[in-house]
Amino acid sequence: MKKSTEKLAFSGVCIALSMVLGMVKLFSLPMGGSVTACSMLFATLPGFFFGTGYGLLSGFAYGLISFFLKPEFYSPAQFVVDYIFAFSALGISGFFSKKRTAYTSAISPPASAVSSLLSYRASCFLPPIPPRE
Repeated sequence: MKKSTEKLAFSGVCIALSMVLGMVKLFSLPMGGSVTACSMLFATLPGFFFGTGYGLLSGFAYGLISFFLKPEFYSPAQFVVDYIFAFSALGISGFFSKKRTAYTSAISPPASAVSSLLSYRASCFLPPIPPRE
């Protein structure tokens, strides 16, 4: 029981840190979107430390919370791709994890790179939607 509670608490803290850092925008892009201060790093940590299952679930929760805080979508397909697939892809970092006894090792650069690349690719999957007049 202690281990699962610890994993749940760590995942919750990582999601909270990702949400807070996601609100710190370094700059906004002209067609929408923005560059944030390392918000995706904390979203990949549960998958890296606890495996792909926890990573996918925490990424899914992160996507839903992001949607609830700023609901912005134009079609159901865009909602699924932008919020569900893209944020859940951050849990793929669990494929790069190894069994660890403590949280002493640093996150591997390939895990972050592949997770972020898959998340970006999922966001670019749909063609852009023209602005409404």
